[in-house]
Amino acid sequence: HQPTRMTDYVYQQLVGRVTPIICICVLALWCVVLAILPKFGAKPKHIRLPLQEDDDDEDVHEVQRTDYQYRATRAHLNMVENLPIYIAIIIAAIAIGINDPLFTGCCIALVVLRLIQSIAHLISVSWAFVIVRAACWLLQMICCFTIFADIMISAHSILSLSSFQQ
Repeated sequence: HQPTRMTDYVYQQLVGRVTPIICICVLALWCVVLAILPKFGAKPKHIRLPLQEDDDDEDVHEVQRTDYQYRATRAHLNMVENLPIYIAIIIAAIAIGINDPLFTGCCIALVVLRLIQSIAHLISVSWAFVIVRAACWLLQMICCFTIFADIMISAHSILSLSSFQQ
């Protein structure tokens, strides 16, 4: 049975609307996973953290944390810093009615690149992994600016059409 053009159109519309929402959910879930990961680790080393900024050296709280736990915490905090940007730009694009393959592709690329960046952060802080993280971040920013440009073009088109109709 050969699908009709109408079913292809409906499928493309559905995929175009659902995929960005799934991407937001995956990013949020990954943020939660990264929040849990620092709880695991081996080979603890002591880090001295003051209880308050004005504490003397005598009143220091001992925290045991591994290098992995430190990297996992940093990966989580990095995700927390960027997640609102991703969510805001994707929701803005959905709200304005963007539903094209470029937008969907950028959403998927954001998720994949963020996963790679976080995993690289968890594995090592060597120069090779720092370069991988930086490249992933740069590509994520290109995706964000591409979505933003798509929003601006769509907004301009909507405003042009509304002023033309008046």
